[in-house]
Formats: sequence, structure tokens, C-alpha cells
Amino acid sequence: MTSSEHTHEAPRVAVYNLYWSTYGGGEQVAGAIAQALADDHEVVLLGPEPIDIEATIHVERDSQKGILIGRKGQMLKEIGTQARRDIETANAKGELTWGGLPHGFFFMRLTYLRGFNNMMIDMATGEPLLWDLIEVLYRHNRVLIDQYLAMNVDAVSIGEDLGSQASSIISPAMFHTYCTPTYERLIRPCREKGCHVMLHSDGYIMDLLDELIFAGVSIINPQDLCNGIDNLRRELKGRLCIRLDVDRQRIIPFGTRQEIRELIEEEVRLLGSAQGGLEFIAGIYPPTPPDHVDALACAFEEFQTYWFDGRGKE
Repeated sequence: MTSSEHTHEAPRVAVYNLYWSTYGGGEQVAGAIAQALADDHEVVLLGPEPIDIEATIHVERDSQKGILIGRKGQMLKEIGTQARRDIETANAKGELTWGGLPHGFFFMRLTYLRGFNNMMIDMATGEPLLWDLIEVLYRHNRVLIDQYLAMNVDAVSIGEDLGSQASSIISPAMFHTYCTPTYERLIRPCREKGCHVMLHSDGYIMDLLDELIFAGVSIINPQDLCNGIDNLRRELKGRLCIRLDVDRQRIIPFGTRQEIRELIEEEVRLLGSAQGGLEFIAGIYPPTPPDHVDALACAFEEFQTYWFDGRGKE
């Protein structure tokens, strides 16, 4: 169980390996780089030709940027080389490999660049310059997509928070006009090469699902209770793989062991099938007690073969 998305997983692993395992004594610096939330610096990880790897690395202080980059960028080159090597090694072993775009790669990035209110006004009024900004973001993200496809990853993850607690942040019509075309342009080359695309979004996104599926998303990572298990079953089951984000607001942190078990049973029963198409991801956050984590793990173990041992009925 992990709350971590797969976005740029290989570069992050490389940072850990270099600073924690190879150089020693760098736990504090590496931890700050990996865990800081402030989006202060964006750098390019330069791997050997013909592939470059680009990722966003977060640091808490400017001094850490120099430590990470190294003299004449040597540390970045080592990190990029290690990241590429990790993917190549995993491919050779037949293991599942992931690439990914930074969280908030498009819609959220538009709001970062323009400010949320300005961006929504641009969309509502049809501001012509907005299309220029959209094209810039497309070209930037397309470079990253092409790099991962060149490494023959099995799946690419993309993530945006498109929903609030009770509704989507953007209307389906507005999403169709301004977001779906760019999503489709980025996803199409992945699907043409046999690479899956997993989209994560927090919040309620039920009214955007048709747009996301039309764009080519093949694995979707929605929150369960926020969107409604019955709603997800009606709209998604059999159409694509559901990578279900298990409740982190009510039952897992505050429920009982029995309620946790019943939640997982219901989700396996309603969203799974003998053909597969269901996986889980669980983020554990305070104040979830250890006993609830154990209850969740026990429920996963109990129902992991539900559709293959005779209990599940279509």
C-alpha cells in the first residue's frame, strides 16, 4: 500500500540511491530534496544520448540545489543515467516499468501560470492567447512522453486534481474544449505503442469520465467514496482498469475493523470481475491508527482471490 503515484518514480529512486546508498551521510539532504513540498526549482536530468530524462525535483533551500546538481551538472548526469539504467534493468527482467508526467501537468499547470481565476476567465471568454499557452504545455509534456516511450515503459502516469469534494472543478463542456484535445494528443502516441496511460485525480470526476476515456486513458485512479462505488461501477466497470484510491477521509482513519473489511469486500464485489480490471491503492495519513492499517491489509489478503476461488459471481 502506498500513497505514492508513479510519476517520475525512476528519477526519485536514483536520487535516493545516489545520496543514501552511494555517498552516505546525505540522508538529511536527500530527504529534504525528496519530501519538500515547495515547487521551488525545476531541473533537467541529462542522461546519455539519445535519451534525456526531465523531472521536477523539490528542494527546501537554494543551497541544496547546488548539492543536487553537482559540479558542472555531473550529479544530474549520474542521476539521469541511473534512472535510465533502472528502467532498462526492469525491462530486461520483465518487470512492470513506469514513466510519468509531473502531477498537475496540464490543467493545474495552466492555473499555476495564469492564476485560477484568470485562467477560468480566459476559458469563459475564449481568450486567444490561452491557446498559445496550451501549445507550449503540450510541446513540453510531449518531449517527456517521447522520452519514456523510447525507453519502452509499460505505462505512463498522468495526474491532475480535477475535482472538489462534491463536483468537478471544470465543466465537461469546458474540459472538452480546452483539455480533451491536449490529453488526446499526449495519450495517443502511448496507446499506439501499446503503453497504458493511468490518470489520477482527487475529488469528484464522474461528469468528466467520458472525456477522459475518449482521450485514451486506460487506467483510472479515482477516489472511492467521493465518487460513489455504485457510480463508479455504472460508469467504469468493463470500460477500463480501475485503480481505486481507497477512502482516506472516513472509514480507514475513523471506522472499525469490520467497517474496513466491509468496504473492501463491497468494492471487490461491485467493481471487480473474473476478467480482472480492478486494483487498489491506499494512502495512509494521520490520524489512522496502526490497527486500521492492519485491518486494511487483512481485508486485501482475504479478498485478493475473491473472483478466482469461486466466491465471486458475475
